[in-house]
Amino acid sequence: MKNIGIFSTTRGDMAILSPLISKLKKSKKLKPIFFVGGTHRDKKYGNTLNEIKSLNIKVTNFYTSKNKLISDDPYSLSKLLSRDQFNLANIFRRYKLDAICVVGDRFEKMALVMNAILFKKRIIHLHGGEITLGSYDNEIRNMFSKASNFHFVICNEYKNNLLKMGVNKKSIYNTGSLAVDNIKSLKKINKKMLFKKLRLETNKKTCILNYHPPSLDDKVNFQIQLKNILLALKTFKFQIIVTTPGLDSGRNKMLKIINKMKKKDKNIRYIQSLGFKNFFSLIPFCEFVIGNSSSGIIEVPYFKIPTIDIGRRQQGRLKHLSVINCNYNKLEIKKSLNLAMSKKFKQKIKKMKFYFGKGNASSQITKILERII
Repeated sequence: MKNIGIFSTTRGDMAILSPLISKLKKSKKLKPIFFVGGTHRDKKYGNTLNEIKSLNIKVTNFYTSKNKLISDDPYSLSKLLSRDQFNLANIFRRYKLDAICVVGDRFEKMALVMNAILFKKRIIHLHGGEITLGSYDNEIRNMFSKASNFHFVICNEYKNNLLKMGVNKKSIYNTGSLAVDNIKSLKKINKKMLFKKLRLETNKKTCILNYHPPSLDDKVNFQIQLKNILLALKTFKFQIIVTTPGLDSGRNKMLKIINKMKKKDKNIRYIQSLGFKNFFSLIPFCEFVIGNSSSGIIEVPYFKIPTIDIGRRQQGRLKHLSVINCNYNKLEIKKSLNLAMSKKFKQKIKKMKFYFGKGNASSQITKILERII
């Protein structure tokens, strides 16, 4: 039996990792050992550890202290990274791991990859080969790809990107997105129950705003960016579900704007973390999803619901017909809102092909890992 160390640091990980963990638990050759760090235990991010508990996934150990996360300036984030580096070293020393699994591009996972290199553990990388030119996540993702031994990508375009980086063709597998496994298998919550749970009005048009500080897109102050988005939405009188920004430099300033705007507009409903079950159940009842999150590019198109992608943060990713890109200008955002709600556009995207797999990624990945680990 080979031990696979699986590490999660943010709410976004669980939609990807949970189907893989479930499938690995059934394997006779592989054993998942699950570790939690990052923002999962912090109330400011929705205490997403509760979602992990609801999935009946056993947490083997934690490597960040409860409610002890620090500020969001670059110096503090660097200190957080050094703290995780030390805590993860103890994890690697204590547990026998034959390989570790890392998702994507988050900066706090650099400590994980560095320890894997130092302790000579094989690295399994999910979601490599993707491009996000408006964020330093792009460089981090490429660093992980160069350090990894095995690569599971969500489409052939991203496989080709890895090949251009010099990654060995034999180590790359196109399995599609694990999140699609969750979307297909999830028992959706009906509208009445869901809206009651989230304290939403069933008779109002609804949208979701997922917005993060765009780390390399500084031509327009990100506080102005967020204000323009909220002001544009306000003119349409939507019921707006706003989720908390991720742990990036500038998130606290964004939260101040969200809190200020929601006091002025009763249609703004701030929810720290929807959790992927609520998120995937809510999308079909929304007019669109707006912001600059990867979920709008990868998961939302599966539902044939429009995504309004703001700015450059996701520039470079493969995008479906349902994704409308626009800048931070309030008038441009309004034009995009009108397009997203038009009958012609909604009819057009109903016929589009989904690019990122068929919902069997966890089975494929498990079978491959049973053979190669």
